[in-house]
This record gives sequence, structure tokens and C-alpha cells, in this order.
Amino acid sequence: MSTIYVLKEGRKTGPFTTEELEGNVEAGTLSRDDLFWTEGMEDWQPLSTVIELVVPEESEPAEPLEVLHESGGARVTAGAVHLSSGEEIPLAEITKVVVQHETIKRFKPVAGCIVLGVAIICLALVEIPRTTTNHWIIWGAVLLALSLWWLRLLLLALRIPAALVVIDLRSGDERIVRTKTAAAEDLCGAINLALAEVRDVLPQ
Repeated sequence: MSTIYVLKEGRKTGPFTTEELEGNVEAGTLSRDDLFWTEGMEDWQPLSTVIELVVPEESEPAEPLEVLHESGGARVTAGAVHLSSGEEIPLAEITKVVVQHETIKRFKPVAGCIVLGVAIICLALVEIPRTTTNHWIIWGAVLLALSLWWLRLLLLALRIPAALVVIDLRSGDERIVRTKTAAAEDLCGAINLALAEVRDVLPQ
């Protein structure tokens, strides 16, 4: 189809080349309802019958992905795992998903809290000569430093252990999502369910 005539509102225009017709349709000068004719055709036909050859149909917006599970560290859809870092891991690249629980050793922080607590109380209550401003500044600075150290040890002793969702990839790499224990179990289960649904089509 090299030359094309167009009938718009009862008026014949043309001839157009395919490229010219494409430009007119893109610019909005012609519409899909206008009629066209070219040599060899018996009658005029709407441009909509061949518009795909001239101007591609506008692609429909993609439907939003169905989210199977979402936690603070990741989002699972039917085709991939989306990490909070922005990385998208296709399910086909995942070989195994396991949950590892963080081990916290509390003995040292608890013992440190006790020792430092006694030291702070002694420093605060025991009579120490503080006759000059420098004595007061040194005493206050030491007491503040010990108090901050004690607070840090207390936070370590009371820290709730986190869980790690370890995602093994076919490339040999792994991705780790740190989250709460309950969320980790849910996330791991959601990924495994999504994997089970596509397992038949995944490469072995």
C-alpha cells in the first residue's frame, strides 16, 4: 500500500504515502473513523480496519501485580520477590528460602549492667573531694560516660532477636531480609507458596 486516499467529512484528500498517513493519524488530523481507499480496493473502508498497520494500538496499562504477601523487608507477587532496596528477584532465580534466627548472647551485657550499675551508684554516693569547678566537671563527665555505657549494655541485654530470611539464588548468591520472627515465617511461607505454584515451569 504505497498511495492512499482518505475520505474525511465527505471530502477526498490525498494521495498519502503510508508514512504521511501515519503522521496525520498520530497528529490527530485523521481519525480511525475516516475512510480510506487505495488502488485495488472495491470500496472505501474505515481506517480502523488497517490502523494497526499505520499506528500501533496504544498498549493498555498493565494490571497491578497481585501482592501475595508484604512485610517490612519484602513484597511477594506471583512472579517475583521485591525487596525494600528496590531489587526484584524473579521466582525462577530462587532455589531455596529458609529462616535463620539470630542468636543473642546476653550474659556479658547483663553482667556489665550489674557491674557498671554498682560503679555508678558508688561514684554518685561516695564522698569525693569536689572543691573546685574542675573536680565537678571531671566527676560529671565520668558519671555521664558510665551512665551512657550502662544504657548501651542494657539495650543489648534487652534486645529482641531478629530473624533472617535467606534467599538462595541459582547464581550461587544469596539475599538476606532482616525482620521480626513472625514476619519472617510469613514471608518465607509466602515465597515458598509462590514457588510451588510455578515449580512445574521452573528449570530443574
